[in-house]
Amino acid sequence: MYDIITIGDVTTDILLDMDEKSNLCRVDKKTQELKLKFTGKIPVAGIHRVIGGGNASNHAIGASRLGLKTAIYTIVGRDDAGDAFRHKIKREGVSDKYVYHDTNNGTNLSTIINYNEERTVLSYHAKRTYQMPKFDKTKWIYFSSIHGNQEEFNEQLFDYVKNNSVKLAFNPGSRQLELGADALKKIFAVSEIVFVNRQEVEALVGKASNIKKLANNFFKLGMKMAVITEGKKGSYCYNGKNFYKIGIIKTKAVESTGCGDAYASGFLSAFISKKTVAESMRWGAVNAASVLSKIGSQAGLLTRQKMGSILEANDFFQARVS
Repeated sequence: MYDIITIGDVTTDILLDMDEKSNLCRVDKKTQELKLKFTGKIPVAGIHRVIGGGNASNHAIGASRLGLKTAIYTIVGRDDAGDAFRHKIKREGVSDKYVYHDTNNGTNLSTIINYNEERTVLSYHAKRTYQMPKFDKTKWIYFSSIHGNQEEFNEQLFDYVKNNSVKLAFNPGSRQLELGADALKKIFAVSEIVFVNRQEVEALVGKASNIKKLANNFFKLGMKMAVITEGKKGSYCYNGKNFYKIGIIKTKAVESTGCGDAYASGFLSAFISKKTVAESMRWGAVNAASVLSKIGSQAGLLTRQKMGSILEANDFFQARVS
């Protein structure tokens, strides 16, 4: 039996480190725009390649490193990038049993521009046709971003969760969020845990006067537990009874790609391992901080042993409950 099967698109990520001293690249803070000199040749300070990025892949690898038996359901191109992805997840201990090939489209590609510790993502995602496989038994499914037959697959997943002894964690991607709260209500209703950041929650349910009210408004969409991250301010969790808050582990910020996925994989791996909500938040925050300190979405994902040593060294770092 698997502990968790993740579902979602994967990408090859090309990360570009921009020269922060160059006047050819700058941020307009007022308009929240990254501006590059038009038609110019812009030098790049560094380049990195991550095979098999994306929420579902990041989560599967993160969970595997933390000791869970893991598989991923995804669709890749029949190309070098797709083959490289298969080899990579096998090395990471993730089953490729549910990795399928699209013979008409290539593997997805994202170019990530890193500037001032933040990122701008240029994303190519081929439209895929996902069909719910006949999974081997699994305790959990982690569902994230897919591009293609989203609404049709949502119905298939809803039926699967309703008719099988499996728990669902949902981390909606940008295209799923574009569908709006009403279109996602059935998935929310069968979700044990939903992972989102604050901006995503506000896009779904509107702003609120404080984070507790926002979490409560989001919780009303039907999930059993809402987990909300907010960058440097930390993260929150609401289960209809208790509201939890935890800060962040201070670290040198290198690059933020994959921090949300790292938090989710840390939290869910702990929760599947029978840890409390408060302890699961610690795992999530520590994993996210580790990824923040490295280049790319997977280099900083922690092993179970390393997670334990960091938690022990930071025993003072705890979630507050109200």
